Amino acid sequence: MSTSFENLNIDFSDFEEILFDHFIVAITDLEGTIIYANKKFCKLSKYSEEELIGQNHRLIKSDEHSDEFFADMWNTISSGKIWDGEIKNRAKDGSFYWLKTTIIPVFDSDKNIKNYVAIRTDITKEKK
Repeated sequence: MSTSFENLNIDFSDFEEILFDHFIVAITDLEGTIIYANKKFCKLSKYSEEELIGQNHRLIKSDEHSDEFFADMWNTISSGKIWDGEIKNRAKDGSFYWLKTTIIPVFDSDKNIKNYVAIRTDITKEKK
């Protein structure tokens, strides 16, 4: 049985606060330019929000992963599917961190992809 948020009388803004406080979240445009970065993303990457907004997500690329890895990720999300995986990134100070990542395409009313939302958790300790 499927139940919508409307039927449950749940305000999504309640979940939004929990989501953004607990997870590392970024929103990009279709080219991967960061248009939103939450505080947890800024803290872990050691970049300020101002430094991240307007930059391509490649800014934090660690060179750990192959071109094929990223091509597969982009092919998945640009076809409207959700991508899950682990990504090693580089912080502003040169340190590395690992993220369990889910990237979700966001659609407009015409069913065209308009943004990507990345929801992540820090798994650096588990990878050591």
